[in-house]
Amino acid sequence: MIQRIQSVYLALAAVGALISAFLFPMWTSEGFDYFASANTLLFSLVVAIAVFSFIAIFLFKNRAIQMKLCTVNMLLVIVSGAYIVYQYFNYEVESVIGIAPFFLLFPLVFNYLAKRSIKKDDDLIRSVDRIR
Repeated sequence: MIQRIQSVYLALAAVGALISAFLFPMWTSEGFDYFASANTLLFSLVVAIAVFSFIAIFLFKNRAIQMKLCTVNMLLVIVSGAYIVYQYFNYEVESVIGIAPFFLLFPLVFNYLAKRSIKKDDDLIRSVDRIR
């Protein structure tokens, strides 16, 4: 399980999502930092990204579901990014974007890399099955 590179990619995606949720502010307005944990929808999206990444690690025997979870995760990252932009522009003009939204790029990139590696494994197994 852990010797497969997609497991490492999925773990890094989950860590990137959790870092963006808890450690760094999403945006700053009037001297107050807005974290993802302050907004329930954004927090649930980011935690769902981390949870789906961890679940996908342990579904190594079912590559089709693993690829679907990676796709769902990438869509969740895009939705959470769009929600961050929407929320950011609803605040005052003096708002400054934080560093946390940039940490959401890690789950996007690492889920793509994991999906690509899972596809390679799937293609390899299908080619071996054809030889039999």
